[in-house]
Amino acid sequence: MLEAIVIGCGTIGAAVGAALASKGVVTGLYDIAPLRREALRNRSLLFVEIELAQALLAAVAARKLRVLDSLERQPAPTNYIVCTPTPVGAAGEFDASAIMSALETILGVAQTGDAIFIRSTVPIGVTRKLASRLRARGFELQFASTPDRSIEGRNFADQFSVPHLIGGVDAQSAIRAAALFGHLGRTIDVGAPEASEAAKLFSNVWRATMFATSNAMALVCESHGLDVRAIFEAATTDYDRFSPARPGPVGGPCLSKDIRLLEAGLPQDIAALFQGVRQIETRFVGQVVSAIESHLSARPKPLRIALAGLAFKGRPEVDDVRGSVALTLIQSIRARWVDARLVGWDAVMTAAQIEETGIQPAASLSEAVKGADLALFCNIHPTLAKTSLVDLANLAAAGALFYDLVGVTLPFRADLPNGARHHILGQGENRFGLGEYNTGYM
Repeated sequence: MLEAIVIGCGTIGAAVGAALASKGVVTGLYDIAPLRREALRNRSLLFVEIELAQALLAAVAARKLRVLDSLERQPAPTNYIVCTPTPVGAAGEFDASAIMSALETILGVAQTGDAIFIRSTVPIGVTRKLASRLRARGFELQFASTPDRSIEGRNFADQFSVPHLIGGVDAQSAIRAAALFGHLGRTIDVGAPEASEAAKLFSNVWRATMFATSNAMALVCESHGLDVRAIFEAATTDYDRFSPARPGPVGGPCLSKDIRLLEAGLPQDIAALFQGVRQIETRFVGQVVSAIESHLSARPKPLRIALAGLAFKGRPEVDDVRGSVALTLIQSIRARWVDARLVGWDAVMTAAQIEETGIQPAASLSEAVKGADLALFCNIHPTLAKTSLVDLANLAAAGALFYDLVGVTLPFRADLPNGARHHILGQGENRFGLGEYNTGYM
């Protein structure tokens, strides 16, 4: 008998399923995609997060975790955990198709006493509306919002360290959800599903706003010839009232999407604040595109362009390119220089994954940079922080530009060989006399 069934087995679904199974809860994993189910069953779906991959293997071996090809009614009331994607449409509207499909699948086997816990991120009010619709159709089910608050790269570990927010549509639903997620660690009953939904959205929007503010400050420094990271280092020393995030493009599938989910239904004057956050990110990337165009327009053709760090973030390391600034730059470059040769390297992604972005994979960063007119550093993977700009400059084409969007490389205090230039967004280019500073303030 299965005590819990996870619907939607991406990284989040797999993580919560493996976490519950590791605590003795007999759990099923179901995904609508046959290929994903097959990969999970044959252990060919490898997660970059090593702890998650190991936990899945251990749970299957202990017979606490099963991959399901279909749902069947269980002999006792069951907990269904919905972890499906919740994208937004072209106009920013909430796309409920995946979550509705998951609910219809559950209703095919549901019985009185079952519980449905919405772990996907949804707009405020969605969980209660879904519960009302199903109860109006005669299904006596318990319902709660139990949003996942893990970050990619630490999805499994965060199941145990991050408190689980519980927002039941009634007291019984809240108690039921707390009993299940209490196996993993602390639970916090916030009193209503709307409060739980809001807490998740607020958390992500707050992070996006912090990043956008730091990026706006980086753009100010660009226009004044100042060094944003040196300023941050000085201003935060023994001064806890200023704690900026590291400047750099905001990527991934969640933050920008969740801003739109929160914007939905807000008065325009309030929504404008969050729209401004998204506009700053657009302006930030636009600064990079302008610098690229200025440099490449004077370069002999054909062009070779290297991109390093294609995944949307490098720490913790992931192989996910959704929302990656590298993809945005690839599209911009392709539109302007259709004949340019784009080569990519990432410390985590496979050659096949890089090919899926539409560019040529390189076996190493050195191979990617060899003969390049332009090299873009797009995330903060530790491997990139150890890069020798001198060595890369000698491999690149004469007069190449090394453009660091995220501050992963240290400012170079002398002329690079081979006429190469080095620009860190928010700090400027090949700057002298600024002194050394610690870039690890955040």
